[in-house]
Amino acid sequence: MWGIFKKITTDERTEKLNSSINALAFAGFIRGFSRFPLFLLLTLFFSQRELLSYFDIGLIFTGYGFLSIPVGVYGGILIDKMGRRRLMLITVFIILISFTSMLFLVFFNDSVIFIIISFYGTGLAISMQRILNGAITSDVSNEKQRIAAFGRQRMLANAGIGIGMIFAGIAYSYNILIFFTIPVLGAFVEFLVYLKYVPESANLGINRIRETTKMSKNRNLLKVSIVLAFSGLVSLMFLTPIFPIYFSDYDLLTPVEISILFALNTVIVVLFQVPVNKLAHKIGEIKVIFVGLLLYAISYLLFSVVTNFYMIGILVSILSIGEDMILPMASSIISKMSNIENRGRYFGTYSMVSGFVLPFGSLIGTSLLQLFQNFPIIIWITFMILGLVTSMAILSIKIEKKLTI
Repeated sequence: MWGIFKKITTDERTEKLNSSINALAFAGFIRGFSRFPLFLLLTLFFSQRELLSYFDIGLIFTGYGFLSIPVGVYGGILIDKMGRRRLMLITVFIILISFTSMLFLVFFNDSVIFIIISFYGTGLAISMQRILNGAITSDVSNEKQRIAAFGRQRMLANAGIGIGMIFAGIAYSYNILIFFTIPVLGAFVEFLVYLKYVPESANLGINRIRETTKMSKNRNLLKVSIVLAFSGLVSLMFLTPIFPIYFSDYDLLTPVEISILFALNTVIVVLFQVPVNKLAHKIGEIKVIFVGLLLYAISYLLFSVVTNFYMIGILVSILSIGEDMILPMASSIISKMSNIENRGRYFGTYSMVSGFVLPFGSLIGTSLLQLFQNFPIIIWITFMILGLVTSMAILSIKIEKKLTI
């Protein structure tokens, strides 16, 4: 596997995904394997071990999401001025330290407040890494590669999630310390990948046309970011913390069945990402996102009436295809709108807007669970309406392409 990461020069780029893109995708696999299960099962950790209420858990994850706002404002500017690789290494090292502190706090059975603070420490660094990843992926790929590049990262990340959920579920049940050790090891491996196989990419586009548009006046970027952020909100609503809490507390699914469904999610994402990429090349990212949002809206409505494990599995499969249609396409759109001179700021703006929007997913979901425990249909109808409204809004945006190599 490591042989695919041989170093390349700018002149060696071809239509095939280059080794830097493969290295970034492998790093995504490590993140999916080690981090996502932690964030997902933290909801159970807070509710079952720390005995926090739905609303408290929603506030914790909402606050975590808001950390993207300051990072989006200043992080993008810093990335464009200082370059990518050095900041990426510093960022991943901070993530490593934060996860290590969480491990020791759990080991010494310390206050949940300090665990939350360490959790927020990872949030700041992960927000920065998200911007860096978008900028680097855009730098090392050309426009024709973008959909495939972001799609491959999403595909391998989901493969990592599927495998990681199995290990995390066993570790959570067997020994909580092993559960918190996995993201520490993952961050260390990820640091080594960036150190050895991902070069500085900010200087790869020295022949590109410089962008002179002032970010503060780019209203279209702001509009696009808002609509894409709400699209992400729709696609992430069924994940942390809604899905595991709802189906577990309503005794519809066992923890094992929930893990199986998340594994199914990863399998479907991996199988359908390439066909979805081909569809995007034919009809464009915006129309693909539109279809994906409709799939989510329909599935959310059916969640309100379906109780059979196998039927829920079918709906999760439909949602998984919708996931392929939304998240990688959003990154591709922002990438096409930017160039080498402002890529950090464009992804930073998108991250900042997402920081305003996405955190409300946890707060809305947990609040609805708290308020309508006896009327769960209201929860899913609310999600359905959000999906339909956003699907209409996505058709109104326009992509203003910048000149790139």
